[in-house]
This record gives sequence, structure tokens and C-alpha cells, in this order.
Amino acid sequence: KIWDRSTGECKKTLAGHGGTVMSAVFSADGSHILTASGDRTAKIWDSSTDVCKKTLTGHGAAVRSAVYSADGSQILTASYDRTAKVWDCSTGECKKTLTGHRNPLWSAVFSADGSHILTASGDRTAKIWDSSTDVCKKTLTG
Repeated sequence: KIWDRSTGECKKTLAGHGGTVMSAVFSADGSHILTASGDRTAKIWDSSTDVCKKTLTGHGAAVRSAVYSADGSQILTASYDRTAKVWDCSTGECKKTLTGHRNPLWSAVFSADGSHILTASGDRTAKIWDSSTDVCKKTLTG
């Protein structure tokens, strides 16, 4: 749902996921909305027409979070299947899959410059990945 901040009124409802919507974010320019769902997909919506432009499929379990890269060219998803995936925003193609956590992922984000990816998991760790090599550079515990 999209709410009017000043009135609290529901302005739009985006319908199309077959499961719980677990996260939603606007693109930096506000032209698109990205949602993540328990139906194992993420969707890119046109924010002015409410039309689903692309459905990102490939995770084996619920998608817990989805975010845009700072330049808006990529999408990063985190899933209960213990993976994070990087997607091409314009084509919807999965470009890479990051594996290494032992439990479901709760979230994943790009660094501001896009050079790293940070993932957080139920295995009580966060991992920092080099986004060009897909190598885990550091595991944070504690």
C-alpha cells in the first residue's frame, strides 16, 4: 500500500504477489517501487501506473528484502534460501548469487559506491562481499 504522508490516506494498493510482502522501497527517482515477498519473488512496479514491470524469480524460498543500488542499475535481494542475488534492473536477469551463510538471510545492502555488498543472516553473522569478485572479504560475528 502507498499512503499519503500528510493525510494518512491509502492512495494505492499494489496487488500481485502470492505471499506476504516483506519489504518495499522506492527507486531513487520515485518512478518505481521494488517489493520482496514470501512467494519467492521480487517485483518492480511502475509507481505512476501501479503496473508490475518485472518479476524477479530464482530464489528457492521467501525473499526477505530487496534494494536498489545507488545508481539504480542493479537490485539486491536477500532470501530465506540463504542466498543474496544481484539482478540487472533493466532486464530482470540474475547476474550473480552469493552463497556462504548457514541460515536464512534477513537483509542485504550495497555500499554507497557499489564496491561491496553487506548481508545479514540468522546464523548470527554479517558478511562483507566484494561486488566485483563475489568473494566474501570478511565475516562479522558477535
